[in-house]
Amino acid sequence: MRIIRISSYFLKLVAAIGIATAYALPASAQGFPSKPITVIFPFTAGSPVDTVFRDIAQHASKTLGQPVLLEARPGANNRLGLAAVKTAKPDGYLLAMAFDAVLVSQPIIDSNFHLEPVRDYAPVQLTLEFPMVMIGGTSPPIKDVKEFVAYAKANPGKVNFAAVGGGTGHFIAERMRQAMGIDVTMVPYKGSPPAITDLIGNRVNVLLTGANARPFINSGKVVGIATTGSQRWSAFPDLPTLTESGIAVASSTWYGLVAPPGTPPDVIAKLNSAFNAAMQVPEIRKNLEEKFGMLPRGNLTPDEFTSFIRAESRTWAPILKASGIKIE
Repeated sequence: MRIIRISSYFLKLVAAIGIATAYALPASAQGFPSKPITVIFPFTAGSPVDTVFRDIAQHASKTLGQPVLLEARPGANNRLGLAAVKTAKPDGYLLAMAFDAVLVSQPIIDSNFHLEPVRDYAPVQLTLEFPMVMIGGTSPPIKDVKEFVAYAKANPGKVNFAAVGGGTGHFIAERMRQAMGIDVTMVPYKGSPPAITDLIGNRVNVLLTGANARPFINSGKVVGIATTGSQRWSAFPDLPTLTESGIAVASSTWYGLVAPPGTPPDVIAKLNSAFNAAMQVPEIRKNLEEKFGMLPRGNLTPDEFTSFIRAESRTWAPILKASGIKIE
């Protein structure tokens, strides 16, 4: 029998490597964070979501012990932050705020924009959500969903339904059109302010938008018709939901944090815990709900957020594929 002798030097070397590896693997999480964290934001500074997230980030930074900085990168159908995260170093120091239109809807309708959670980005935290409100112009005066459906069916192809193109409102509007069984002309806008202006001028008939519609409803310049959530929205407590109005649609827009793919799970867990804790701060929740009509989340683990995104994709895939909507 041939005896293979291993030198004591070699055994010590192997042992040293093993010890070093054992310490190196969790080091990124143990020492994280040791410098500021940057969150790329898909909208211009001063937008409602930007405003509320700055408070959230400030409270999360207290838990993390490092500043959380926001960097606005609007444009490219709100994809710039996600594009940066997709190729960034997976160490937890660069995150992106993304929302349902980018994580779910656009990958379904854009053949050049394939996204898969975990493979292309690491879901961190579901931050907030809010429904949308359907508002109408004053000519013709449409008071409720029943009137709108009747008018649209009596005037096929002549009703102009406005929404921000490529955004959640556009996709929910299409879901509503299919559920209502009506033929309308979808009119995409780059933002809600010009769409509201055209609605007031009766150049479009209806619009899906956010809580920014409140002053226009209160002043009588537009008419509140219904909201799109699963329950009545605190921003518009007197308006029925679509479901209450006989239309089986319940959809909200939601926002969440994502990290580069391959970010260590314990780093993701630490980020999730810090931002979830921020969402439980009473003044943040009150500000979200009362001032902006947003619903705080922060109640899902990273794995649950991943499952949530995949479930949303399964829901929207047949609707959007049937719509014929394309991103250009």
